[in-house]
Amino acid sequence: MISAYGSNEKCVDARNLFDQMPVKGVFSWNSMISAYTQNGHSKEALCVFREMDLEGVRAEEITFATAVDACAGIPSLRDGEAIHRCAADEGLDCDVVVGSALINMYSKCGRLDRARGFFEKMAVKNTITWNTLITAYARNAPPQQTLQIFQEMQQHGIEADDVTTVCVLLAYSHGGLVAEGLSCFVFLVAEHGIRATMEHYKCVADLLCRAGREDEARELIRSMPFYPDSLAWMILVGSCKSSWEVGGAAARAFELDPSEGSLYVLLSNLCKNSVS
Repeated sequence: MISAYGSNEKCVDARNLFDQMPVKGVFSWNSMISAYTQNGHSKEALCVFREMDLEGVRAEEITFATAVDACAGIPSLRDGEAIHRCAADEGLDCDVVVGSALINMYSKCGRLDRARGFFEKMAVKNTITWNTLITAYARNAPPQQTLQIFQEMQQHGIEADDVTTVCVLLAYSHGGLVAEGLSCFVFLVAEHGIRATMEHYKCVADLLCRAGREDEARELIRSMPFYPDSLAWMILVGSCKSSWEVGGAAARAFELDPSEGSLYVLLSNLCKNSVS
């Protein structure tokens, strides 16, 4: 029930139910920490984690992983390091789930060196672990370094998945490597059996737009096997050069999601640029 409240953004109800429980097992504590973390209440999640420790309830892998995610949400390097030490004392820091959370936390705290260093110490690395590192580099490092991590992943024989593909395509896009990005997309779909999603198509559209190939991006969005969402059209709005193009793409985006505030900001900036 606590998890259900958390999934429906009802943290107050979740906490009330939690406080009323006469006996709280580790599952209940984990559920409460998770409810706070997934709803952006990271500090409250860490308070529950500390309460759990004071009550003498032994933390599990998922406990540490969720608490570390809370640290990443703040972000708080000090709290993250403290929980890392606790997990290490229990011999759980190199668990794949906990380890991936730690890599993410260190990168969000601006310590990509710590994220990479810890990754290298992990004895077992799977697709999730590699994806976490690739995402960390995509967020904090030049595109070429992100692509280098992807190449290392391939050399280790780790299969890429949907998440890998999105991160790699974004790296190619931000690096202006159009031909390479398109080739990589085709390769991953054809050779690795990756099922192309709307996110992948939006990444390719962004790649084309950044290279000034708006017509191809527009045709891609119109012909992809998904109904374009507002974000797909916003990619075009950001790269349109004429008022007619802006109007067409913006109309589609407004039609799909009139509450999308970032679209208003984007259009306002475009108007200012056109006047100047």
